[in-house]
Amino acid sequence: MPARTTMEDLQTHLFAQLERLGDESLQGEDLDQEIRRTEAVTQVSGQILEGYRVHVDAAKVQVAAVNAGVATPGLPKMIAAKASAE
Repeated sequence: MPARTTMEDLQTHLFAQLERLGDESLQGEDLDQEIRRTEAVTQVSGQILEGYRVHVDAAKVQVAAVNAGVATPGLPKMIAAKASAE
């Protein structure tokens, strides 16, 4: 199943959450709820970014191996980059 959300979307969501958290009219339970939401968004986005970091690290290792003249079997399907349709 292809991802429906891009890194640009993640960045947009993070900035929107930051704006909601900075809303000075939020008080009491509404502010507490927004803080809890921010914590959840932070945890999920951190996991997404860690997944991307693994992909980048794997690509770096493969490029280094190719540059060193070492034959590589390629990346596992879950890590391999797909050609962009842009």
